[in-house]
Amino acid sequence: MLKNSDKNKNVNKKKTAKQKRKAKSDDILKNLPKGVKVVKIPGSPFLWLLVLLVIVFSTYYAMTADRTKQIDTSDGVALLQGTTVKKAEITEG
Repeated sequence: MLKNSDKNKNVNKKKTAKQKRKAKSDDILKNLPKGVKVVKIPGSPFLWLLVLLVIVFSTYYAMTADRTKQIDTSDGVALLQGTTVKKAEITEG
């Protein structure tokens, strides 16, 4: 039978997944050549995924935004007679 102290040793030997990852990354950092600087990226992966998605969607929106506006001829003539329009492109169709 195991003594109480032996049971505690077995319980203490179990490591969580987070502790195992930290130990593995510590081992990698110890084995790097001298003079190599490691930059740790702050934040969680979910934060960086959110940032990436915001960039992708904003870029998509900027690239596909319709910058011209179609109006009726009567409205266009009224705008051209006033001072609000600087340039107008008339297309047929």
